[in-house]
Formats: sequence, C-alpha cells, structure tokens
Amino acid sequence: MESNFKEIIQIIKQSRANAIQSVNGELISLYWNIGFYISYRIQNADWGDKTVEALAAFIQVNNPELKGFSRRGLYKMVQFYDTYPENHDFIISRKNVKMTENQLDIIVPSLTAQFKTIDIKHTILSKISWTNHVTIFSTHIR
Repeated sequence: MESNFKEIIQIIKQSRANAIQSVNGELISLYWNIGFYISYRIQNADWGDKTVEALAAFIQVNNPELKGFSRRGLYKMVQFYDTYPENHDFIISRKNVKMTENQLDIIVPSLTAQFKTIDIKHTILSKISWTNHVTIFSTHIR
C-alpha cells in the first residue's frame, strides 16, 4: 500500500511543479508585454519618465493589491523587453509566438489596431524565472 501512496505523492508534486511553471510563463509573458508597451511609448516620444511614474502611482492607488508595478518594477519590465526584443528570432521563434487576434488589447483597448499582446509562454523565456531574468539583464552588456 505504501508504494501506492508514494505514487500519489509523486503525482501531486508533478502537478504542483506544472502549475508553478504555468504561472511563471504567464508572468513572464505579462512582464514582457508591459515592457514592450512602455518601450514602444517611450521610443515614440509619447511617454517619458514622469508618465511611467504616473502609471506606477495609478496602479498603486487604484489596485494596491498588484505588487511589482512600481516605477522601478516597470522599468525592469522595459529592460526585460529591451534585452529580448520582438525581433530576437533566436530567442522568440516566430512559430511559437502567437499574436492575439480579434481580441481587445488587455493593456490599452484604444490601441488594439496598433498594439497586440504577444504570447511568449511557449518560448525559452518562459522557462526561466523572473528573478533569473533580472539577474541576466542586469548584467547584460550592450
């Protein structure tokens, strides 16, 4: 009987590991898309540092339960995107990247025609934890 119980424990542990990996993939995709959006706005001179600060303050006031979206956190997301931009084909294979079609853009609905979120959950980027990404792009030399 004990061996059957150990098998159940293995099933539980494997399922938990899969759940953690799925959550990590969602977060990595979210952070990359936020970095993409902010980077796009900054490069087009629509936004500056004060706007990013205002966004961080807006999130804090209106959704205080959302952690990690301070000015510093948002700029880490920009740095993440800038380290692995959309056209980095050796990191984000085109066959694995899915543009969300016929769907309201989650970040800013009015820009749906210009800005689509990109699903990077099935790329190598999603296999690495956010903490490890921060370490990588913090030491990344351009």
